[in-house]
Formats: sequence, C-alpha cells, structure tokens
Amino acid sequence: MPERTLDQRFKEFIDALYGVESIDALAMTSEQQTSSKADYFAEDRQVVIELKSLETDTEHRVEEILKPHRSRPEFPEFFGGWELSKVLKHLPDGEEKS
Repeated sequence: MPERTLDQRFKEFIDALYGVESIDALAMTSEQQTSSKADYFAEDRQVVIELKSLETDTEHRVEEILKPHRSRPEFPEFFGGWELSKVLKHLPDGEEKS
C-alpha cells in the first residue's frame, strides 16, 4: 500500500472532524464546480477553511537569505529547524531582512 501524502492525511483528518463540511461534497451548479472556491466550512459555516500546502522545498531560498549574515557576530547559533523570522530577529536589522 503506497504511503499517503501529508495533504491526503490532513484531508482525512479534517473530513473526520465534527461540524466540518467539505465544500467539494456539496451540491453545486456546473459553474460553481468549475469556479475557484475554498475547501471547507466549519462552525455552522461561520468559518471558511482554505487548504494550502507547499509542493516544493523552499530551503534553498531561506539559505540564500541567511548566507550573507552567517559571519556576523550577532548571528544566532541554532540547531534544527527554525522559522526564518526567529533567526533574523537576533540581528539589529533583522526586520528589514525578513
């Protein structure tokens, strides 16, 4: 059995939640079916959920941003994955870089 993607697993999870409706499962006109729409309703249709997921790895873009700053004395030493904003906030001009 092939392994499910994160997107597939999330859809299975959200479809199992109480009070969440898949918009694609609703009866629609052909025009509604082909138009752009969100993915889910929740909380008696007071909340609209749009599922978005990254299909490509953006690590190389983050590395391009960080590369010129790694030699700075105030650049933080960290291990594992950090959000770019958390790394840049340690630099005096970090808000300008993010």
